[in-house]
Amino acid sequence: MTAVALMLLIVTMGCKKDVPVTGVALNEDNITVSVGAMATLTATVLPNDATNQAVSWASSDDAIATVVDGKVTANAVGTTTITVTTDEGKHTAICTVTVTPTEPEGQEEVGACLLWKSY
Repeated sequence: MTAVALMLLIVTMGCKKDVPVTGVALNEDNITVSVGAMATLTATVLPNDATNQAVSWASSDDAIATVVDGKVTANAVGTTTITVTTDEGKHTAICTVTVTPTEPEGQEEVGACLLWKSY
Protein backbone atom coordinates (compact mmCIF):
# COMPACT_ATOMS: atom_id res chain seq x y z
CA MET A 1 0.00 0.00 0.00
CA THR A 2 1.38 3.37 -0.95
CA ALA A 3 1.67 6.22 1.52
CA VAL A 4 -1.07 8.15 -0.32
CA ALA A 5 -3.47 5.18 -0.20
CA LEU A 6 -2.75 4.69 3.50
CA MET A 7 -3.41 8.36 4.25
CA LEU A 8 -6.67 8.24 2.25
CA LEU A 9 -7.78 5.17 4.23
CA ILE A 10 -7.01 6.87 7.56
CA VAL A 11 -8.83 10.07 6.54
CA THR A 12 -11.86 8.14 5.26
CA MET A 13 -12.11 6.10 8.46
CA GLY A 14 -11.85 9.23 10.57
CA CYS A 15 -14.76 10.91 8.74
CA LYS A 16 -17.40 8.35 9.70
CA LYS A 17 -19.67 9.87 12.31
CA ASP A 18 -21.82 8.05 14.79
CA VAL A 19 -25.55 8.59 14.38
CA PRO A 20 -27.05 9.01 17.88
CA VAL A 21 -30.20 7.19 19.00
CA THR A 22 -33.18 9.51 19.44
CA GLY A 23 -35.89 7.01 20.38
CA VAL A 24 -37.45 3.60 19.94
CA ALA A 25 -40.86 2.43 18.72
CA LEU A 26 -42.78 -0.86 18.96
CA ASN A 27 -44.99 -2.35 16.27
CA GLU A 28 -47.84 -2.78 18.81
CA ASP A 29 -49.16 -0.73 21.76
CA ASN A 30 -51.50 -3.44 23.08
CA ILE A 31 -51.76 -7.17 22.41
CA THR A 32 -53.96 -9.99 23.71
CA VAL A 33 -52.53 -13.49 23.98
CA SER A 34 -53.98 -16.75 25.37
CA VAL A 35 -52.17 -18.59 28.16
CA GLY A 36 -49.44 -20.75 26.63
CA ALA A 37 -49.36 -18.82 23.36
CA MET A 38 -46.59 -16.59 22.01
CA ALA A 39 -46.50 -13.26 20.19
CA THR A 40 -43.64 -11.28 18.66
CA LEU A 41 -42.98 -7.59 19.20
CA THR A 42 -40.65 -5.70 16.88
CA ALA A 43 -38.63 -2.72 18.09
CA THR A 44 -37.38 -0.03 15.72
CA VAL A 45 -34.49 2.11 16.96
CA LEU A 46 -34.77 5.71 15.75
CA PRO A 47 -33.46 7.03 13.53
CA ASN A 48 -33.28 3.89 11.39
CA ASP A 49 -29.60 4.56 10.64
CA ALA A 50 -28.60 5.02 14.31
CA THR A 51 -25.17 3.53 14.91
CA ASN A 52 -26.15 1.60 18.06
CA GLN A 53 -29.22 -0.56 17.37
CA ALA A 54 -28.95 -2.58 20.62
CA VAL A 55 -32.02 -2.88 22.87
CA SER A 56 -33.04 -4.81 25.98
CA TRP A 57 -36.46 -6.21 26.86
CA ALA A 58 -38.31 -6.55 30.19
CA SER A 59 -41.70 -7.60 31.53
CA SER A 60 -43.23 -5.85 34.52
CA ASP A 61 -44.59 -9.23 35.70
CA ASP A 62 -42.86 -12.42 34.54
CA ALA A 63 -45.61 -14.50 36.17
CA ILE A 64 -48.06 -13.09 33.58
CA ALA A 65 -45.76 -12.95 30.52
CA THR A 66 -42.05 -13.17 29.78
CA VAL A 67 -40.13 -11.62 26.91
CA VAL A 68 -36.88 -12.65 25.24
CA ASP A 69 -35.64 -10.70 22.20
CA GLY A 70 -39.19 -9.48 21.51
CA LYS A 71 -40.81 -12.93 21.77
CA VAL A 72 -43.58 -12.75 24.38
CA THR A 73 -44.77 -15.93 26.13
CA ALA A 74 -48.11 -15.80 27.97
CA ASN A 75 -47.82 -17.60 31.33
CA ALA A 76 -50.95 -16.75 33.34
CA VAL A 77 -54.15 -14.72 33.06
CA GLY A 78 -53.63 -11.03 33.76
CA THR A 79 -52.07 -7.86 32.38
CA THR A 80 -48.42 -6.83 32.23
CA THR A 81 -46.28 -4.28 30.45
CA ILE A 82 -43.43 -5.16 28.09
CA THR A 83 -40.75 -2.47 27.88
CA VAL A 84 -38.01 -2.16 25.27
CA THR A 85 -35.07 0.09 26.17
CA THR A 86 -32.28 1.32 23.91
CA ASP A 87 -28.76 0.72 25.18
CA GLU A 88 -27.79 4.21 24.06
CA GLY A 89 -29.83 6.97 25.70
CA LYS A 90 -32.14 4.57 27.58
CA HIS A 91 -35.14 5.51 25.39
CA THR A 92 -38.20 3.31 26.04
CA ALA A 93 -41.40 2.11 24.40
CA ILE A 94 -44.08 -0.04 26.01
CA CYS A 95 -46.72 -2.55 25.02
CA THR A 96 -49.55 -3.64 27.31
CA VAL A 97 -50.03 -7.41 27.18
CA THR A 98 -53.36 -8.90 28.24
CA VAL A 99 -53.27 -12.65 28.80
CA THR A 100 -56.60 -14.46 28.52
CA PRO A 101 -57.55 -18.01 29.52
CA THR A 102 -57.12 -20.79 26.99
CA GLU A 103 -60.49 -22.13 25.89
CA PRO A 104 -60.97 -25.83 26.55
CA GLU A 105 -60.75 -28.03 23.48
CA GLY A 106 -64.10 -28.70 21.84
CA GLN A 107 -65.53 -25.39 23.05
CA GLU A 108 -66.12 -22.39 20.84
CA GLU A 109 -67.39 -19.01 22.03
CA VAL A 110 -70.08 -17.39 19.87
CA GLY A 111 -71.25 -14.08 21.32
CA ALA A 112 -72.25 -14.79 24.93
CA CYS A 113 -72.95 -18.49 24.24
CA LEU A 114 -70.66 -21.48 24.31
CA LEU A 115 -71.12 -24.12 21.64
CA TRP A 116 -69.90 -27.62 22.39
CA LYS A 117 -68.55 -29.48 19.41
CA SER A 118 -68.97 -33.23 19.27
CA TYR A 119 -66.50 -35.28 17.32
